[in-house]
Amino acid sequence: MLEETRRLPVDEDIEPYAGKWIAIVRRRVAGVGTTAQEARLAAKRNRPKDEPILLKVPEHGLHLGNQG
Repeated sequence: MLEETRRLPVDEDIEPYAGKWIAIVRRRVAGVGTTAQEARLAAKRNRPKDEPILLKVPEHGLHLGNQG
């Protein structure tokens, strides 16, 4: 059986953004907001030519892959 490896599309710690939406451009947080639209607009102000990836950061930790 093949095991899927999941990786976040960001190269920095996103824990400070717990409970918020972040917009990622070129593997960096380019915008933050309480809604996806706020985060996207913030990213577009910073990087107008790039289309961000939007991600909701969980409030109680981020768990990816097998934890066992």
